[in-house]
Amino acid sequence: MKYLVPVLPKIASVSDYYAVKSLVIQNKKLRNMFEQMTNNDGFISSLGNKLTGGKGKCEQAIQNHAEGKIDFKKVMEKLKTYKTLQNISVNMPSSMVAASAAANVCSAASTDAVSTSGILAVSALTGAFIKIALKCLDRAGNKIKGDAFNKNKMAEDMISGSFVGLMPQAKLLAQTPELLAEITATGITIKKTAQEILKLSAFKPKKI
Repeated sequence: MKYLVPVLPKIASVSDYYAVKSLVIQNKKLRNMFEQMTNNDGFISSLGNKLTGGKGKCEQAIQNHAEGKIDFKKVMEKLKTYKTLQNISVNMPSSMVAASAAANVCSAASTDAVSTSGILAVSALTGAFIKIALKCLDRAGNKIKGDAFNKNKMAEDMISGSFVGLMPQAKLLAQTPELLAEITATGITIKKTAQEILKLSAFKPKKI
């Protein structure tokens, strides 16, 4: 969408000049912010935005601001809503699929030969794997170079995916204190593993 340049038809005073200058600066800031947000739109989040029409609403709001029809704060509210929906549109379905997959895998693995700890591990690993895969797939469709396999984001997805994977087992596993302790221990292990991944991703060997 081509935005209009925000200019008043006639500048009658110094105050008018500064009003126009302020409007131009604010509108440029809004356009830059929105461009950064849309650059993060991936394969999955783009579908969510199409369903809600969020992109078109933000473009229209920015255009209205350029014409002096609405103020800066109202456009910012639109952009914040867009960002929220952008996150929800990818996190919600990926979490639901991860939880469903973990439940199905654990249902198939639930035998007398598999311990409670084993079920927990399978649940966490399945959830983490599915969440990472779907989020990487989504990021592969955005305009940010190298974002698809961003190690920091993958570590975050591993943590959230692991806990999502454990959710289907929560009701059953929370029936005794011992099982709750196992859940907590598993969560701590996952968190520590993710932290180690983050440290490794940030490590830069010194030049000799």
